[in-house]
Amino acid sequence: PDSEPRYARRGLLGIGGMGKVFAAWDRLLRREVALKEAATPELAQRLAREAWITAQLEHPGIVPVYDAGTSPSGRPWYSMRMIRGRTLHECLVNCVDTAARLALIGRFHDACQAVAYAHAMGIVHRDLKPANIMIGQFGETQVVDWGLAQPVGDAEEAWTRIAPGAPREAAGTAAYMSPQQ
Repeated sequence: PDSEPRYARRGLLGIGGMGKVFAAWDRLLRREVALKEAATPELAQRLAREAWITAQLEHPGIVPVYDAGTSPSGRPWYSMRMIRGRTLHECLVNCVDTAARLALIGRFHDACQAVAYAHAMGIVHRDLKPANIMIGQFGETQVVDWGLAQPVGDAEEAWTRIAPGAPREAAGTAAYMSPQQ
């Protein structure tokens, strides 16, 4: 047993509506991970739901969750795979012509497969947009940021036991929300 915390933060990667994502060093497994922490105590339950749901969605196109817990200051967190690369949004912005955009079709298809898997499991993302699709350095595509995900249909009762407290109100980024919302 080591008296030092398992994860050593290395720098801020991003800030979202629910919290902050840091690069961190996992001292136990000796690897770099992404560590997401709730921004406020009020968002603790939402962050926990995101970790629970994401951890259940075991698919190569969905970022894997490695660990979860509470910091000494009382903030919930979870660790996940560090994706080195760019968002699909960044890739699209940097396309210089139609051929470059068409070259991203395979990445879009990969994201669709990941979302189809989540739908088959009874989960909808609710904030699917190019900024939440990561393209890794080696061409891997992963859908991230499942913080607004919600169970639907027949699967709702089973998912409520895994991740209680699903928000009922319309949610997501307005330009990407489904018409029914």
